[in-house]
Amino acid sequence: MLTSDHGAHLIPVGAVARGPAEQAAAVVLVVHGGKERSTERGRAWNVAVLRLRPFASAIARKVRTPATAVFRVQLAIRGWNGSGSSPQADLYWALGHVQRHYPGRPVVLVGHSMGARTVLRLADETQVCGIVVLAPWVEESDPVSQLAGVRLTVIQGSMDRVTPVAYSERYFERAEAAGAVLDNTVLTGTGHAMLSRAATWHRLTVEAVQSTLDAAVSNDRHH
Repeated sequence: MLTSDHGAHLIPVGAVARGPAEQAAAVVLVVHGGKERSTERGRAWNVAVLRLRPFASAIARKVRTPATAVFRVQLAIRGWNGSGSSPQADLYWALGHVQRHYPGRPVVLVGHSMGARTVLRLADETQVCGIVVLAPWVEESDPVSQLAGVRLTVIQGSMDRVTPVAYSERYFERAEAAGAVLDNTVLTGTGHAMLSRAATWHRLTVEAVQSTLDAAVSNDRHH
């Protein structure tokens, strides 16, 4: 586990992430959710952190792309706090590590709720080939220009009362108009916590990561 100066953690999941960097062919960063406002330190036992652990494990076990290094990003501060500067800085730090140690490898960002808002902001960073967002928290006025040409998979629950599907519709319409390659799925009978139909949430997330990596590899072959 690596720790930033601000207290964020980069936690390897599975054998590939724990092994020599030169053996990894792709990287996935998984970012948990948080709160609209909070200056509390992030902890390993926070529910938002725990919620994403099985997703990271499923990706590490089931993505077929050989040698995919999966990491969880544990944010230093639990809140977005108006600007999202803290979670975005934490993800910049994690991506900086990836860029130094896994240069040239395609990177997929996976985020839940506030983590989704965070990864969406960094969609145009070097090596990022696509984004998967789960029950995303976004505001209609959030920027979308960074999503031009980005493969963006959105998975939401029809019964989400925290970040309702209708609340984010306009944002993703703007993202698609800006050039995002959008795939949007609404799971019936499940909500923000992703506990109901958990196996389906995990399967769709793995499939989204896999299809994103497949597209990245195919694109590389044609260049």
